[in-house]
Amino acid sequence: MSKLKVSGNASGTGVITLEAPNTNTDRAITLPDSAGELINIAPSTSGNVLTSDGTDWTSAAGGADTSLSNLSATGENKVCQAWVNFQGTGTVAIRDSYNVSSVTDNSTGNYTVNFTNNINTTEYAAIVSSMKYWNGDASAADAGNVSSCLVSSWDANAGLTDNLRIYLTVFGD
Repeated sequence: MSKLKVSGNASGTGVITLEAPNTNTDRAITLPDSAGELINIAPSTSGNVLTSDGTDWTSAAGGADTSLSNLSATGENKVCQAWVNFQGTGTVAIRDSYNVSSVTDNSTGNYTVNFTNNINTTEYAAIVSSMKYWNGDASAADAGNVSSCLVSSWDANAGLTDNLRIYLTVFGD
């Protein structure tokens, strides 16, 4: 059985302190509803949250909806639409990705990243970075197609060059 300590003052305000239950089955909470009747709320489902509408207490599934299925039309443009981490040297290969079906090696330092599902507009933001084992790397993306994005990488001293690791992230509608 849990220990309950109630303290208050003359105006009727107080503090309720609960101590941990002695057993795993002793975890129900008893509270009065708006009619003054005591209701017993037990943890019936993992993730349930005890809430109040200002008059009664209820126990329901709660917590933040972390799925992408509940986005509003304005919220979709705040979520990454596609990303890829690929090898740009030798045989081009995707290491990991989301919404990217393939990467085409067009020529030295020039690639096309193809999306699995089209982006809704050509006005998306494409952010590219790359890694090579010496200084002077730079990368650029040309967002102008809903089904793919052109990516270039170069060395400040040598012009277009293949990079070991290239990363593209796309935000937009």
